[in-house]
Amino acid sequence: MNGYFGDQVRRLRTQRGLTQRDLAKLVGLSQAQISLHEKGEDLPGPAIRLRYARALGITLGELEELIRRSQVKEYLRASPDLSDEAKRSIEDYIDFAWDRDRQAREARQRQEPPKEE
Repeated sequence: MNGYFGDQVRRLRTQRGLTQRDLAKLVGLSQAQISLHEKGEDLPGPAIRLRYARALGITLGELEELIRRSQVKEYLRASPDLSDEAKRSIEDYIDFAWDRDRQAREARQRQEPPKEE
Protein backbone atom coordinates (compact mmCIF):
# COMPACT_ATOMS: atom_id res chain seq x y z
CA MET A 1 0.00 0.00 0.00
CA ASN A 2 1.02 3.61 0.06
CA GLY A 3 0.75 6.49 2.42
CA TYR A 4 -1.59 8.82 0.52
CA PHE A 5 -4.78 7.67 2.23
CA GLY A 6 -3.04 7.47 5.60
CA ASP A 7 -1.56 10.94 5.27
CA GLN A 8 -4.98 12.39 4.50
CA VAL A 9 -6.65 10.53 7.38
CA ARG A 10 -3.96 11.75 9.78
CA ARG A 11 -4.35 15.34 8.51
CA LEU A 12 -8.14 15.29 8.87
CA ARG A 13 -7.99 13.59 12.27
CA THR A 14 -5.54 16.10 13.70
CA GLN A 15 -7.49 19.03 12.22
CA ARG A 16 -10.47 17.83 14.23
CA GLY A 17 -8.33 17.49 17.35
CA LEU A 18 -8.80 13.73 17.54
CA THR A 19 -6.33 11.11 18.71
CA GLN A 20 -6.16 7.72 17.02
CA ARG A 21 -8.01 6.34 20.03
CA ASP A 22 -10.77 8.97 19.66
CA LEU A 23 -11.17 8.17 15.97
CA ALA A 24 -11.20 4.45 16.68
CA LYS A 25 -14.08 4.88 19.14
CA LEU A 26 -16.07 7.02 16.72
CA VAL A 27 -15.59 4.59 13.85
CA GLY A 28 -15.91 1.38 15.86
CA LEU A 29 -12.43 0.04 15.16
CA SER A 30 -9.37 -0.65 17.25
CA GLN A 31 -6.64 1.94 17.59
CA ALA A 32 -4.31 -0.59 15.93
CA GLN A 33 -6.55 -0.66 12.84
CA ILE A 34 -6.58 3.15 12.65
CA SER A 35 -2.79 3.05 12.91
CA LEU A 36 -2.61 0.61 9.97
CA HIS A 37 -4.79 2.96 7.92
CA GLU A 38 -2.59 5.95 8.75
CA LYS A 39 0.55 4.01 7.84
CA GLY A 40 -0.98 3.16 4.48
CA GLU A 41 -0.93 -0.56 5.21
CA ASP A 42 -4.69 -1.08 4.94
CA LEU A 43 -7.83 0.67 3.71
CA PRO A 44 -11.16 0.75 5.55
CA GLY A 45 -13.72 -1.76 4.36
CA PRO A 46 -17.02 -0.69 2.78
CA ALA A 47 -19.03 -1.47 5.92
CA ILE A 48 -17.38 1.25 8.01
CA ARG A 49 -16.65 3.95 5.44
CA LEU A 50 -19.68 6.10 6.27
CA ARG A 51 -18.79 6.15 9.98
CA TYR A 52 -15.18 6.91 9.04
CA ALA A 53 -16.24 9.84 6.84
CA ARG A 54 -18.55 11.27 9.49
CA ALA A 55 -15.87 11.00 12.17
CA LEU A 56 -13.42 12.86 9.92
CA GLY A 57 -15.97 15.53 9.01
CA ILE A 58 -16.08 14.70 5.30
CA THR A 59 -18.66 13.19 2.98
CA LEU A 60 -18.69 9.55 1.99
CA GLY A 61 -17.90 10.69 -1.56
CA GLU A 62 -14.80 12.52 -0.35
CA LEU A 63 -13.63 9.44 1.57
CA GLU A 64 -14.22 7.25 -1.49
CA GLU A 65 -12.17 9.71 -3.55
CA LEU A 66 -9.29 9.42 -1.07
CA ILE A 67 -9.47 5.64 -1.34
CA ARG A 68 -9.57 5.70 -5.16
CA ARG A 69 -6.61 8.06 -5.30
CA SER A 70 -4.70 5.80 -2.96
CA GLN A 71 -5.46 2.74 -5.09
CA VAL A 72 -4.43 4.48 -8.32
CA LYS A 73 -1.19 5.70 -6.76
CA GLU A 74 -0.43 2.17 -5.53
CA TYR A 75 -1.14 0.72 -8.97
CA LEU A 76 1.20 3.23 -10.59
CA ARG A 77 3.97 2.60 -8.09
CA ALA A 78 3.72 -1.15 -8.67
CA SER A 79 3.87 -0.83 -12.48
CA PRO A 80 7.23 -2.23 -13.63
CA ASP A 81 6.99 -0.78 -17.15
CA LEU A 82 7.02 2.89 -16.17
CA SER A 83 10.00 4.97 -15.12
CA ASP A 84 9.81 6.79 -11.79
CA GLU A 85 9.58 10.08 -13.69
CA ALA A 86 6.65 8.81 -15.78
CA LYS A 87 4.90 7.56 -12.64
CA ARG A 88 5.28 10.96 -10.96
CA SER A 89 4.01 12.76 -14.07
CA ILE A 90 0.95 10.52 -14.32
CA GLU A 91 0.27 10.86 -10.60
CA ASP A 92 0.54 14.66 -10.82
CA TYR A 93 -1.85 14.75 -13.77
CA ILE A 94 -4.36 12.49 -12.01
CA ASP A 95 -4.25 14.71 -8.91
CA PHE A 96 -4.75 17.77 -11.12
CA ALA A 97 -7.72 16.18 -12.93
CA TRP A 98 -9.36 15.00 -9.69
CA ASP A 99 -8.93 18.42 -8.11
CA ARG A 100 -10.42 20.20 -11.14
CA ASP A 101 -13.35 17.80 -11.16
CA ARG A 102 -13.96 18.34 -7.44
CA GLN A 103 -13.79 22.12 -7.88
CA ALA A 104 -16.26 21.95 -10.79
CA ARG A 105 -18.68 19.82 -8.73
CA GLU A 106 -18.45 22.24 -5.81
CA ALA A 107 -19.08 25.20 -8.13
CA ARG A 108 -22.14 23.49 -9.61
CA GLN A 109 -23.48 22.75 -6.12
CA ARG A 110 -23.13 26.41 -5.16
CA GLN A 111 -25.08 27.43 -8.27
CA GLU A 112 -27.97 25.01 -7.74
CA PRO A 113 -31.16 26.58 -6.44
CA PRO A 114 -32.25 25.38 -3.00
CA LYS A 115 -34.25 22.18 -3.11
CA GLU A 116 -37.88 22.44 -2.09
CA GLU A 117 -38.98 20.15 0.69
